[in-house]
Amino acid sequence: MLQLNKVSMRTQVYEIIKQKILSQEYDWGDQIRILPLCKELGVSNTPVREALSLLEMEGLVTSSLNSRVKVVEMTESLGNEMNQIFLVLISGSYQLCVVKNITSKLRIMLEKALEKQQKSLDKDIATSIHAALAFDRCFVDVIGNEKLSRAFEEQYTLLFLLARYNYQKAALNREDNIKEHVQILDAIRACEHELVHQLLIQHFDKHVD
Repeated sequence: MLQLNKVSMRTQVYEIIKQKILSQEYDWGDQIRILPLCKELGVSNTPVREALSLLEMEGLVTSSLNSRVKVVEMTESLGNEMNQIFLVLISGSYQLCVVKNITSKLRIMLEKALEKQQKSLDKDIATSIHAALAFDRCFVDVIGNEKLSRAFEEQYTLLFLLARYNYQKAALNREDNIKEHVQILDAIRACEHELVHQLLIQHFDKHVD
């Protein structure tokens, strides 16, 4: 019972810190001071350190030899790595869709996701980003492979942060993102598979400075 409570505390602290990163209360490169955080949450440093270890495994924070923990810093290298990961996941998933002859099922999912994304234009940035990523997620989820979907989910937070960074740096905007999704969907409707792959490459070819 004590072990279960300990895990539960770690999970709660993990979610709190993660939300602080998502909301930019902790921004790129910010140091996360463990003792003040323990006092704020009213917990010992054990669940905090355990939560930070989980976040480090996800790539959201980094730690140094002097035990300083910082939110990961956005660099062009990290941005390119994330874009490559999701290009492989989504482009590879689309290829599986073609092989399994389920592109019509994918099309229906994408149409629903695109409609929700268009409705999110008058919402806050975070809502729009989640709606945009839901479109991308369709390529993976339609396969019905739990491990493949989990691979997408494991990198989701970093992709969200990257998208938010690009929005804030005006590297892309919500309208352009929707236009790209429309082009991808139109190519799928036309069964132009090679064009779909080219459009996906362009879609994930976003640079950060």
